Amino acid sequence: MPKIVKKYSKIALILGLILVLVAMYAVITPARAASCTKEKDTLSDSRPSTASNHTIQFVTPTGVNATTDTIIIKFDDAGNAFDLTGIVYTDIDLAEDTDGTPGDCSGTWTDEVLVDTDTAATNEWIPTINTTTDEISFQPAAANDTGALIAAGACVQIEIGTNAAGPGVNQIDNPVAGVYDIDVAGTFGDTGKAKVAVISGVSVTATVAETLTFTISAVASGQTVNVATTTVATTAGDAVPLGALSTSANTIAAHDLATTTNATNGYTTTTQYTQKLRIDASNDIDDHSGTNASPSVFSSAGTEAFGYTTNDSSLGTGTADRFTSGGGNKWAAFTTSPLEVAYSSSPVSAETTRTGYQAGISATTPAGSYSTTVTYICTPTY
Repeated sequence: MPKIVKKYSKIALILGLILVLVAMYAVITPARAASCTKEKDTLSDSRPSTASNHTIQFVTPTGVNATTDTIIIKFDDAGNAFDLTGIVYTDIDLAEDTDGTPGDCSGTWTDEVLVDTDTAATNEWIPTINTTTDEISFQPAAANDTGALIAAGACVQIEIGTNAAGPGVNQIDNPVAGVYDIDVAGTFGDTGKAKVAVISGVSVTATVAETLTFTISAVASGQTVNVATTTVATTAGDAVPLGALSTSANTIAAHDLATTTNATNGYTTTTQYTQKLRIDASNDIDDHSGTNASPSVFSSAGTEAFGYTTNDSSLGTGTADRFTSGGGNKWAAFTTSPLEVAYSSSPVSAETTRTGYQAGISATTPAGSYSTTVTYICTPTY
C-alpha cells in the first residue's frame, strides 16, 4: 500500500507543476514581435563605388510607440560595406502612409518631424547615423511624445540622399558589386529584411556616321539678297549668267547654299575665284573695293567693279554681322584665297544662306566675253 500512495503522489506532483506553468504563461503579457512585410530598398544608382539615394519601405504590423521604441536600419548585416560618411539628419526623411488602408504603400505620405536635438515639441524623431556599424536609428524625442507615433499596420518610408526634402545633399556610397541585406529592426519589435544588388552598369556604345549635304540652288530675278534685288536669274546651281553688262545699272544675281551636317561644331563655307572676271590677262573687270573683313556698299552704276555678298549675320570670324549690319547691302571683292560666307557653330538641317554676285562696268571697259570660276568649300567641324 505505501508504494501505491507514493506512485500517485509523484503523478500529482507532476500534474501540479504543469498547471503552475500554464498559469504562469497565462499571466505573462506576450512580447510585441512580428515580421515586417513589403520590405524593399530602391537605389537611385546601383553601380559599385557610386553615390546613391535609398528609398526604404516596410509595413510594421505592430507600429511604433512613443518614448520607448526605436527603428534601426542596418546596411549590410554581414559587414559594414556601405559608406555613410557625411550623411546628416537633413539627408533623411521618415514618413508614414496615412491613407487609412493598413499595409498600403500607395504613397499618401505624412512626413515625421526629424530634429538633431530635442525641442520638446511632440512627435519628433532624432536620427542617429553610425558610420562604424553602418546603421541609422530613429529615436522618438523626449517625454512629450505620447501615444503611437506610427500606427500598427502602417507603411513606413525612409528616404536617404538627395531625394530627402531636408533638403538632402549627401548620398550613401555603394560598396563593391554584390547582393546586400538591409535589415529593419529596433525596440519596436518588428523585424524585416530587404535586399539590394550592387552591379556594374551596362556599357552602351554606338557610332553615328558623319554626314554632310551641301547644295547650290538657283535664285530667280527680282529676289532679295542682303537687301539688294537680283536683276538676272541663275538658271542652274553651277552657273551665273550675268549677261550683257550696262553702265546704266549694275547686274545682280544670287545663289542659295543649303547645308545639312551633324558635325558637333557646325560648319564653315568659304568662297573664292580662280581669277578676276576677265577676257584675258590684259583685260579684266576691277574688283570691288570692299573686303571680306570690311565689306562696303557697292560702287554705283557706271563704275567698273565685281564682288559678292552674303546674308549670313552670324559669321564665325571677324565681326559676325559685317555684311548685314547698318542696313546691309555690303559687298566684298573675291580673292583667290577662301573667305567665309556662311557659318554655324552647331549641327544644322537644311540651313540656307543666300550669296549674291554684282558686276558693274564703266564706259571704257573693253568689249568682250568675260569669265571666271567661283568655288564654294563647305567644311564641317566634328
